[in-house]
Amino acid sequence: MTQPAERAAPELLLRFIRDAVGDGAVEFAEAPAAISRGFDTEIQMLRLSGAPPELDAPLVARIFREGEAGRPAFETAVQNAVVDQGYPAPRVFLHDAGENPTGRPIMLMQRMPGVPLLDLLGPSPVLWRLPGLVARAAAGHCMRSILSRCSGRSTS
Repeated sequence: MTQPAERAAPELLLRFIRDAVGDGAVEFAEAPAAISRGFDTEIQMLRLSGAPPELDAPLVARIFREGEAGRPAFETAVQNAVVDQGYPAPRVFLHDAGENPTGRPIMLMQRMPGVPLLDLLGPSPVLWRLPGLVARAAAGHCMRSILSRCSGRSTS
């Protein structure tokens, strides 16, 4: 696992938000503070003042490593679809592929109550193998599905 880049400068994060909402008067009501490092992102909590109503709430900025340009749009679509189906997940309000003052892909989303999932799981060796295990399981399922279509049998 590659660690995220150095912490994004708060003034660059604020410039991104101001540019995205089109209002140079937006300020931090609570300056960004690191919650924890995500699996592969930097996670900061913050609050804004002078922002549009949907952003007048506790927020989280998820800041990706450079080179992850496609992830914010994909994860925004997935998370917001989950929220739209009524599941308790944070709504994403803004996202960017990295063409912002920080130079890194960003998602700005609702802060949910509770603790980060990785904090609950702790330093489990299985946790760090989980992405590979999930990928292998998905590949196996896909292979069974392809084989069943070729043979005309169901493998569900």
